[in-house]
Amino acid sequence: MMSSRPLVLHAIHCLTSGGASQAMLALAAHATSRVRILSLTPARPEAKALAESAGIQVVDGPSFPQALRALEDADIVLVHAWNAPELQEFLRSELPPARMIVWVHVAGRGIPQVVAASLLERSDMVVASSSRCLQHVAMAGKSCPLSPRTILPSCDLTRFSTIGRKVAGHCTVGYVGSLEENKLDPNVVALFARVTIPGAEFLFVGDGSLRPVLERAAAALGDGWKFRFAGHAKDIVPYLAEIDLFAFPMARNSYASADLAIMEAMSAGIPAVVLVPDGHNDMIRHGIDGIVTHRDDEFVAAIATLARNPARRAAMGAAARERAIRVFSPPRAVREFDDAYAEVLALPTRRRPAIGRRRDQSGRPVPAGVDALLFAFDSKWPAVEESFRAEGGRAIAADMAIASAGTAWLGRSTGGLLHYLRRHPLDPWLIFWRALGFAGQGLPVRALANFERARELGFPHSPRLELYRDILLGARTHTGHAVAGTPEIPAFVESVLDRVGAVETSA
Repeated sequence: MMSSRPLVLHAIHCLTSGGASQAMLALAAHATSRVRILSLTPARPEAKALAESAGIQVVDGPSFPQALRALEDADIVLVHAWNAPELQEFLRSELPPARMIVWVHVAGRGIPQVVAASLLERSDMVVASSSRCLQHVAMAGKSCPLSPRTILPSCDLTRFSTIGRKVAGHCTVGYVGSLEENKLDPNVVALFARVTIPGAEFLFVGDGSLRPVLERAAAALGDGWKFRFAGHAKDIVPYLAEIDLFAFPMARNSYASADLAIMEAMSAGIPAVVLVPDGHNDMIRHGIDGIVTHRDDEFVAAIATLARNPARRAAMGAAARERAIRVFSPPRAVREFDDAYAEVLALPTRRRPAIGRRRDQSGRPVPAGVDALLFAFDSKWPAVEESFRAEGGRAIAADMAIASAGTAWLGRSTGGLLHYLRRHPLDPWLIFWRALGFAGQGLPVRALANFERARELGFPHSPRLELYRDILLGARTHTGHAVAGTPEIPAFVESVLDRVGAVETSA
């Protein structure tokens, strides 16, 4: 018999200090229900300690049978979802009778951070973490018993709301967050350089693969510009005390939904200027506690305007702090989820059959790694499936689309190819696609090693593989040495297309 206080199991790929985990911990710590956390992979020690200090039991890195028992014991399972192979595998499995809500923590608009529609359709209710997110999950959510909705995440902002401002003689424009091209516009330094404010300083707090690129771009501007890269910081409070204006130009394919860094900045009394290529931002009231822009020129102009106007910055900062305390506090999220729980509890529990592997043209199950990646990308990037299934010119065109796609889709820990390859290290197709990525980045030695490894593991299309190897070997012979950046992306792709002639490029 169900208790008057239902047991909610928060299921997550991994309990960490990241934004989704912080939103989960805030919701769990202030809950009116009983709560338990299921971390499918071993939790980070500091995050697990936070949960346990709040009296929350963590089922940490369980075996598959233990995870299933945790589901059976719960009255409601609240899945905190984004693209991660371990979470996907678990949700695709045959699941015992349960009531399930899926809360999507990514915008879901760009590879690799999408959430497969067939996973969302297994839930009783889909909850989006922002209106940007809802645009991309609503269709799948309508197939569930209960209508989809948006619930903004919350977090504990207490330590930020009391930050005192450090008064300086110049304006410090700051960004706090990961320096990755699937989150931050890689042209951010050039954008900041267009803000012609005497004495302005531009501060980056965070780390990632973009950092050396941004540092080189800043150095190329010369001594007249003041850029500072602080790297990763366990405690960002001292940096927020320095920042006068939070500036966040989102990447075109950004996976950000409701960004924790914006919440923290607003709670510290810092107005934000955000460049959102699509949709709008639920967190900022445009013109009141920040500015939402949609074009580069708007973004640059907004920063310049606020940098020159301390009084307006202060007014917006005060409004931002008030909104953060009122809207981003855990009690608001708890109330909205309690309403969702009440609706879900009125439903019976139900089993969920397993979602089986895809099959090839001959009816055989496709390799596990290929199946996992194709399922995860959910037809959002046709080039990968075309590379796997097509032949001849169409397959080569798809391969070249993969080689030209940059690095964001590789995602070592963000649902990209390398994340899935870590889970399926012997899948020749995943290794072949990694080789294409290296070739496109101008890393011929790594590409050749991966093509050879794919061949050893039984990659089935030898002519394609040998074509690419021959071209890379020819490029090395031509240059005389293997230098990162040679051949460049267009050079490799053009060499392939020149060799094979005109191919279909619709992939």
